[in-house]
Amino acid sequence: ASLGHDDNVALVDELSLPANVAAASPFTDVMGYASRRFDTRVPLRLELTGYAVRYADDHLFDQSSLRADAVFQWSAGDAWRFEAGPYLASSTLDGDGFEHTRGAQLRAVRNLSERLAFDVRFAYDDIESPTARYEFVAGRRERLRFGLEHRNAGRRLRAQYELESQSRADAGVSPDRGRILLGLGQSLGARWLFDGSVAHRASRYRDLATPRNESLTELTLALRRELELGLGADGKLLPAQHDLGQVVARLGVPHLLGQQAELTRPFAPFARVVVVVLH
Repeated sequence: ASLGHDDNVALVDELSLPANVAAASPFTDVMGYASRRFDTRVPLRLELTGYAVRYADDHLFDQSSLRADAVFQWSAGDAWRFEAGPYLASSTLDGDGFEHTRGAQLRAVRNLSERLAFDVRFAYDDIESPTARYEFVAGRRERLRFGLEHRNAGRRLRAQYELESQSRADAGVSPDRGRILLGLGQSLGARWLFDGSVAHRASRYRDLATPRNESLTELTLALRRELELGLGADGKLLPAQHDLGQVVARLGVPHLLGQQAELTRPFAPFARVVVVVLH
């Protein structure tokens, strides 16, 4: 669980918002995770993930989600490891059902050396909305991701490139995307951990009457410390355009507010300090 403050909830220029919609708001979010492994002929892992965020000043962007994964694991020699399986997910936005997703994924990892690994992941989603308000998000999504990770003495370096294609009921939410990310994780002692990444995402909306492009650059810095009694402190510096949910990141606010709005404003960072319970 965490407490924080978001200075750009809607991910748009503040001047685009109507008077009754808050640009900034304190928030509370909670995330839970459970996993169980079964030693069957092909090892199976079941995972359950839940998430909810609530905004004190603007409930329009309140979200919750629940996802269940079945992950089969196997190896091919000493170099390749594979994970594959189906998943189900359901989410809400502003109290209404947003997306019901049926998907499948395949991930392959190859160890190039003791410290260097390459991975590739493909995921396919079939998406429906249980609410007429959000029926424009129904459709499909495919994602293909390549990654390279190096680990050495408390340090983790990662490079990642992802391609994404969407075909939704509304062309305004059906972009083709490419995203590149460079990340660093560094242990700073027995209890401190630093995480940082820079990412750039380019989106192309080809099926609109007037095709358009969007770009998003993200910088994430995080400093974590494990405290006594199972508590931890987590401080982050993030860009205002962080992804708070699929509808906000993919749609902006026009579909929510019934108006045109400028998507994302210039980079404006905010800081968040939270206390979390560690298990």
